[in-house]
Amino acid sequence: MVPGGPPHARARDLPGQEARAPEARGSVVSAIASVTPAMTPPVMMAAAGDALMAPPKPAALAPSAPGGDALAPGEPGKRRVIERKIPEMSHGDAPSRPMIRPRLSAPDCVSARPLLATSGALRHTGQRLAEGKPLRILAIGSSTTEGVGATAPDRTYPVQLEKEIERLLPHARVDLRVSGVGGETAVQTLARLERELAAHNPDLVIWQVGTNDALSDVGEETFKTLLEKGIASVDATQADLILMNQQFFPSIRHKARYERFVRMVQDAGLKKRACVFNRYALMQQWGEDSADTLRAMLASDEFHMSDRGYACMARVLADEIVRAAWQDHVDTSAM
Repeated sequence: MVPGGPPHARARDLPGQEARAPEARGSVVSAIASVTPAMTPPVMMAAAGDALMAPPKPAALAPSAPGGDALAPGEPGKRRVIERKIPEMSHGDAPSRPMIRPRLSAPDCVSARPLLATSGALRHTGQRLAEGKPLRILAIGSSTTEGVGATAPDRTYPVQLEKEIERLLPHARVDLRVSGVGGETAVQTLARLERELAAHNPDLVIWQVGTNDALSDVGEETFKTLLEKGIASVDATQADLILMNQQFFPSIRHKARYERFVRMVQDAGLKKRACVFNRYALMQQWGEDSADTLRAMLASDEFHMSDRGYACMARVLADEIVRAAWQDHVDTSAM
């Protein structure tokens, strides 16, 4: 897939804002691989309303181990968490199909769990994966989704996310559409979101939103309204939704305003029963690990993400999606 040309060639339109480029093209990449069962660690999901800011002290994830990828648990601190073990689940109804568990990854980066907060569910995603049907993912947003800072199209986060899900669930098939336009604010992305929903009927939408709004003169109430409108548009299609909040970077100006916008993404998602992937906390954790870790995760402009940053984020997000979708399918099946 070549989403609109080399992402690393883009330049930011305005100082402190994400780069603008032509809309990325969608692509479909599917793969089916053999199953390798592995033990699955407990799921740790944030209860509704838990704080996404000021995450617990990060813990390094363990390296992959033979026969399965071991995950070192994060320190829950004062968070309320629900710990649940995932039972085995089959793909489809055919009794001849093997029972499998997701092979959860162990990215070589710092990640305290959990990073996906939800008052809703990923039931549609879980159902599609369990039935062995293609999971149609729409990744939409600005330059993070486009891949500005990556050295090649296959180093962008959406493409690596697709590969990670198929690695964790070898029978899964992911149909990915990438719609990233650098420099956009929420009002611009929202117009494209509604067109993409109508044209492609995704099962899961990942809406990366809010950085350019926080760095520009977009009003807070306007931003809240746009978020709620976008959530409602996705909800009307019965697709699952993950809101990806803003990036953390060392030179944030007007940090109090910026973090209010981070909080607004969380609050809107939890209020409207969507999922929120806390990219801001993940990147803060990189910085808390060491300045060198954060620097390695950022491109040379120290604003956009690098190949390594996109890879780490994709692996962590894939884990969160598989965990949440698997558990939601199990919970639904038990009703």
